[in-house]
Amino acid sequence: MGDFSQSVDVEKLISYSDDLVECLRGKRDIDSLTQCLEHSSALQSSCDADFGEVQSLVQACQENVCFIDWSIVGAFMDWRDGCISNSK
Repeated sequence: MGDFSQSVDVEKLISYSDDLVECLRGKRDIDSLTQCLEHSSALQSSCDADFGEVQSLVQACQENVCFIDWSIVGAFMDWRDGCISNSK
């Protein structure tokens, strides 16, 4: 890839980092970042709650499918047993 030290202008890097520090020193910027973090936390909490609800609904659907499947198998067995006993 080449020598990294040759491709980076140290003075530009220091200037950029100084600008970044000055930007973050402003109270308004920190307040904005804090507000974004709070909204992010609230969104994460809401997503977790929604995921839990969807997971419960999927589990309930899977249980219903299993119940219906066994009901169909049971009905078929009863029908088959009835056909066998009627043919005797």
